[in-house]
Amino acid sequence: MVAALVEEWSAIGDLLSGATDAQWQFPSPCPGWSVRDLASHIIGAEVAAAWESDRTAAMDSALTALAQPACPDSNDGWVRMLRTAHPQEVLRRLRAVIRIREAQLRSLTDEQAARQVPTLAGLRSYARYLQIRVFDCWMHEQDMREALGCSGHDDGAPAELTVDEITETIGYLVAKRAHVPDGTTVVFDLRGPVERRIVVEVSGGRGRVVPPPPGPVTVTIQTSSNTLSRVCGGRVTIEEALRSVTLSGDRRLGTEIVAALPYTP
Repeated sequence: MVAALVEEWSAIGDLLSGATDAQWQFPSPCPGWSVRDLASHIIGAEVAAAWESDRTAAMDSALTALAQPACPDSNDGWVRMLRTAHPQEVLRRLRAVIRIREAQLRSLTDEQAARQVPTLAGLRSYARYLQIRVFDCWMHEQDMREALGCSGHDDGAPAELTVDEITETIGYLVAKRAHVPDGTTVVFDLRGPVERRIVVEVSGGRGRVVPPPPGPVTVTIQTSSNTLSRVCGGRVTIEEALRSVTLSGDRRLGTEIVAALPYTP
């Protein structure tokens, strides 16, 4: 998990290092946020995580310097503060907080990774929190790439963990958001760049991910892992999503499931 997060931060840093000043201002798929704003959002999230983790005196000093002129109290606060900063200054702060976070995470013990912490998914282990951070950062890297017209880094560990994170939620989306009836089996057939067959069985009003191969299948949704992540992230309209999937079996139900997939703000 730590290695995947470090890889993801490195990919974002490399991507931004090649962007022109003008490209930092390009609008992203996140309404109201530019490429610069996405970088600022990541800085804010990692500064907050760094303050909540074990720190040395040198880390405290570096974090204090990073938060100047005033430490924002939210990710939106970081976005607002850094909108007047030069892109290279934003990149400098991003790299600085990544160095701090990498040092903290490299020394993480199994006990610390297992401790329960608040996350967007409720009280979960710190390891699960890191998986959510991989998901968030990878999604925003793809937002940046879309804005910059520079596709890539859509396979490998961060992309695999992003699909893992979606899999954690997809049973709920199928059963509760799409109101799929008991006895339904849904297969998400991902044909790449991340290849995966996610099988969801609905019973007692709950969707449960089970190992393939399944029994009788009600509907199969075949698509790419990129499309699944963009749909779940609300980055495309349902009409656009449906043009990028192949439905077999109960096509009406498949359409309703695709419409229920967006779940991140």
